[in-house]
Amino acid sequence: MGRYTPGDDNKKLRPHDKFDVPHLENVAAPNRFLENIYQRGRIKYSPEEIKDIELAVKELVIDLLNTVGDTNPLFRSTVIVETGSSYDGTKILLPDEFDYLAVIDIVSKKSVTVRRACSDRNPGFAHVTMDLTNSDNELKSICDSSELISVHTNGGKQSFRDQFRTSFYKSLQQRLHSGPEHYSIIKDTGTLTLGDYYSVSINGPECTVNAVWNSETTNEKVNISIDVCPAIQCNDVDDILKEGDLASENVLEEMRKAKHYYLIPRKDKSCKACFKLVFAKADQTLVKSLNPTLKKCFVILKYLAYRISKKQYSITRPLNSFALKMAILHYNIQTTNEDINLSECVITVLTDIKDKLEQTPPRMPSVFILEHNVWRGLAESNLLNEKPMVIAVNI
Repeated sequence: MGRYTPGDDNKKLRPHDKFDVPHLENVAAPNRFLENIYQRGRIKYSPEEIKDIELAVKELVIDLLNTVGDTNPLFRSTVIVETGSSYDGTKILLPDEFDYLAVIDIVSKKSVTVRRACSDRNPGFAHVTMDLTNSDNELKSICDSSELISVHTNGGKQSFRDQFRTSFYKSLQQRLHSGPEHYSIIKDTGTLTLGDYYSVSINGPECTVNAVWNSETTNEKVNISIDVCPAIQCNDVDDILKEGDLASENVLEEMRKAKHYYLIPRKDKSCKACFKLVFAKADQTLVKSLNPTLKKCFVILKYLAYRISKKQYSITRPLNSFALKMAILHYNIQTTNEDINLSECVITVLTDIKDKLEQTPPRMPSVFILEHNVWRGLAESNLLNEKPMVIAVNI
């Protein structure tokens, strides 16, 4: 596949019309209302304690992965990538969710070729091919060929993606069950405990480890969900991009600056060889670089979606955090306003979400690969045919 070079035709990079921002005669009152929602949604813990929680969680993850690598060299990981809202500054309510990519050394350090072989039906997914000529015997023993499609199992063959996913899960689970009965990391503002509270479950491609933060400053206990996803690290993002993929030049620039992108073993029914493409570092940089008003808008929408989901849980699918993030990033790309007003921003983004939900099928494009619809499968779920149940939500 040829290298992607952006041309002069802005329509290929900005396929959507500019947002028509509604004009509000008096924005003071709605802005005060939205500012109140923002204050309710933002994390109340001190920066010092949040930092202690981050350090303790990361220390726990590194320790777990080191032990996993010692017992199963196939899943040794010496590089972890921090992802998600806890690291881009948009986490709401509590510091209770942390996301990591565990870069698997034995695969990531080989000569890897990535092909978007199913780009017609799976634009956000890709196949992996690697050079096994000088590979470790452990990797050779499970791979049929350089194409990471199938592996040997007792009952026949399983896709490499699914084996990659389940083997990592089992290795991490074994580490947790064989570890000390009580595991804790002490910091100045509190203690992170694994102990009797741990469990491991597979949610999508990642494993979830549960821990508890015992705060010395508030005397509260915070249940923390730690998602660890095995990943293949790849270089040279230009090789996988096609003209028209990206929402803007700025997105491409950040993807190039990040140097790496990642493949994670998210299941896809239509192709057992497909890994999901993840642009974690570029994603984080784009969110961090949003102006303060847009960040507030993002936090407000996440908090409102959270509150609404308490009345109608099914709303979490179209209003999940990633879909809201894409809506915010599209707004940031398209808007020409230098002085963004909070209430106009919230109304415009919600209107755009509504318009995209009303498309057939509902379509929220990723800013990284526009053909990838983050609401993929939403139409088949019959969710949008349900009678709305939310009448009012007390903010």
